[in-house]
Amino acid sequence: MIKNYLLAPGPVPVPPRVLQAMAVPIIHHRTPQFSRIFEEAEQGLRELFQTKQDVLILASSGTGAMEASVTNTLSPGEEVLVVNAGKFGERWGKIAAAYGIGVHELKVEWGRAVDPADVRRMLDEHPGIRAVLMQASETSTTALHPVQAIAAITRERDVLLVVDGITAVGVLDVPMDEWGIDILVTGSQKALMLPPGLAFLALSERAWERTKTSRTPRFYFDLKRERDNLAKNTTAWTPAITLIIGLRECLAIMKEEGFENIYRRHEALQIGRAVTQRVVCADGHAADRVVPRRIREHVMRGHRAARRVLQPDCGAVRMIRAPGKRDASSDRPGRRPAAR
Repeated sequence: MIKNYLLAPGPVPVPPRVLQAMAVPIIHHRTPQFSRIFEEAEQGLRELFQTKQDVLILASSGTGAMEASVTNTLSPGEEVLVVNAGKFGERWGKIAAAYGIGVHELKVEWGRAVDPADVRRMLDEHPGIRAVLMQASETSTTALHPVQAIAAITRERDVLLVVDGITAVGVLDVPMDEWGIDILVTGSQKALMLPPGLAFLALSERAWERTKTSRTPRFYFDLKRERDNLAKNTTAWTPAITLIIGLRECLAIMKEEGFENIYRRHEALQIGRAVTQRVVCADGHAADRVVPRRIREHVMRGHRAARRVLQPDCGAVRMIRAPGKRDASSDRPGRRPAAR
């Protein structure tokens, strides 16, 4: 019997225990039964985000939470700084521009991390900037950005730090409150081991204050409305019931292993540095949780070094093969990114 594997940063395989939990008969979302599940899931997300703030659960892809971050805290005519170091950095700029927000773009070579000094320089040159939009790790290149250092810069001034942590939260230690991140975003289909369809975000007190003055039109992604409903252990709109049931189970699995143990397990991917550092991501900037495409090609060819890197006893990564033929252009910047 041939077993197919999906080699992708997300979606990833869903653990059998989670599949079983989601296979139960559907329940109604306006019942005490669901409210208990929802409350447990949200409390688990707070532990994952390392925050005392509410973690909102949206029925959307991660891009929905990115958009909600912009529309709820900024207004048309205001300015933002976008760290563009890959396909998803580009997305921040497109979202902001779509709502009439002025974009100052800090372009970074693909595969490299942004220099905090360049962020500081841009903020000094453009004092009207109201927020910095960036990734914790850029999925399209696997580069890891110095979020903590940049948070120290934004805390010195009235500038929000909005971080897409979709391929970081759950595999790296990203303590939202300790670092001073104002908005942290992630999605269900990466480290949380769920099918796509849920997005999560938490806002600092500074960010919640900004929501009071934002003039950007919004309806479905109204975070104040979501927060009001969260206080009642429910959502503003019909939630993705089955996915939230699975979310509770995934968080239980993660807590059983221990978040610190999870972070150490993913750090084991650094064993693959010798194979990865010269082919996709500049030395010193690779993220722990995403295995670049060329590593996967070495595995498929039976490359001995890659096989040693990815042995199960390293606890490094689950290899999953994507269906379809390899695109000859897929190794170049501009390739189609993982679904958000």
